[in-house]
Amino acid sequence: MAGASTTKDVRIYMSTGTPATVVGVTGITAAKPAALTGAGMTLVAGDVVKFDKTGLANFDGKSFVVAATPAPTATSVTLVGTDNTGGATTLAGGAVVTAYSGTTGLQDLCLSQLSISVDAPGTIDVSTFCGAASLPVPAANVGSVNIGGYVDPTASDFLAIKGADELGDKRIFRVTMPHGTFLLMEGILSGLTYGLELNQAITWSATITLTAKPRYTL
Repeated sequence: MAGASTTKDVRIYMSTGTPATVVGVTGITAAKPAALTGAGMTLVAGDVVKFDKTGLANFDGKSFVVAATPAPTATSVTLVGTDNTGGATTLAGGAVVTAYSGTTGLQDLCLSQLSISVDAPGTIDVSTFCGAASLPVPAANVGSVNIGGYVDPTASDFLAIKGADELGDKRIFRVTMPHGTFLLMEGILSGLTYGLELNQAITWSATITLTAKPRYTL
């Protein structure tokens, strides 16, 4: 496949745990891709923006990356992979739009491996002698991501991984892919373990339990 890519330029980032910054948004364009409108916005390319309680089904509970083109301004910021064609241009009262800075709110992770396993939707059998029946599997059972790297107790990324494991809080992960695309994930990092083999580098591994299905944005 001529358009296939290697992992050479892939970079993985994790939110640092610092509270996200509230973005002063006044509206959103009915376009593909959509642009946030506001006043005094300070977002830059690579920042991750999350939507909650906006009343926009295509946005609520999801995160998007600020596009480099067109360049972000104080009044307009385009989001990669968004589609609000024909949609509302105002946000519901009580809407919460927050952002993680791509430079200070996200930690670059120097991983040696990353594998993603997404669980297929399933059901729980609750059949009785009176008849067959089933319930959907709770939405929390989304899947997991296995990650690993090398232990360097002075490296900021290893310390960030260690901190995330100790806190057990939800983090946002931005995987920067070739061709200007992104993979966005949310989950809780846990199970940090270490590998020690004779005359080999000390390694670490951990699991991210996903709280939402990963989204690949173009």
